[in-house]
This record gives sequence, structure tokens and C-alpha cells, in this order.
Amino acid sequence: MNQHGWRIFVPVKIKVSLNLLVSARQLPLGHTLQEQDLTSQTIEVSQTEGLTDPKQALGKVLRYSIAAGQVLRESMLRQSFSVTQGQVVHLVVQGGGFSIRTEGAALGNAGAGRTVQVRSASGRVIGGIAQANGVVEIEP
Repeated sequence: MNQHGWRIFVPVKIKVSLNLLVSARQLPLGHTLQEQDLTSQTIEVSQTEGLTDPKQALGKVLRYSIAAGQVLRESMLRQSFSVTQGQVVHLVVQGGGFSIRTEGAALGNAGAGRTVQVRSASGRVIGGIAQANGVVEIEP
């Protein structure tokens, strides 16, 4: 407000253009994203919802089907599973000076770093953290 007590309002419209990742073609549910599946497009946006770097998407799996040209968002993707239901996994327990390994069957799917239930050879159900290559670590 100035010294005379009046104001001037000026309408302003702000547009932001971002170079976002979009699907290069129609992609099915469960598809693991590869370089040829992605392209980038400059898009005017009101919110910054969308991936900008291919490293954010490559190797991730689609949670549902998407159309060609659709902007990729983090919520559309999940990590690939390192352990799948029914897979024979290696249960590993490590502690001070000891390491125990045995096999079991995964009771669900899990990405690396996620909890998964495993049925051991004795029939006992054990929870552990999925790792790469079908390994499940159990806290001692």
C-alpha cells in the first residue's frame, strides 16, 4: 500500500516448463523399464510431478499399464522383486563370529531391503529382509 491508501492488483499467470520423462510407447503392467521405453518432452506444468532423470526409472517395474506419451511419476513405479513367491531362497543369519545358512521358500514377493516371510525346511515361518540374488537376511 502506498501513502494514499490504494493498491493495484496485477493478474499474473506463471508457467513452468520442465523436461519430463514420458513413455515412448504403450507399456503393460509389470513391465521393467529400459532405455528404449523412455523419451523426454518439454511440458508446461503447474506442479512438478514427474521424473526428469532416466536413472529414476530404469530397471523399475510399472504398477499398471500406461499409454504412449504419458508422463512418468514415481507413484507409477516400484522396485523389481529380488525375491518372488515360491522361490527357493537362502536364509542367512550372521552374528559375532558366526554365520548360518539354510534354504527356505519365499511366501511373498519383495524388493531388496523389504521384509518377506519365508518357510524354512522345518516348516517354520521366519521373517527377514530380502537382498539381491535370492538371499534373505535374518536378525540374530
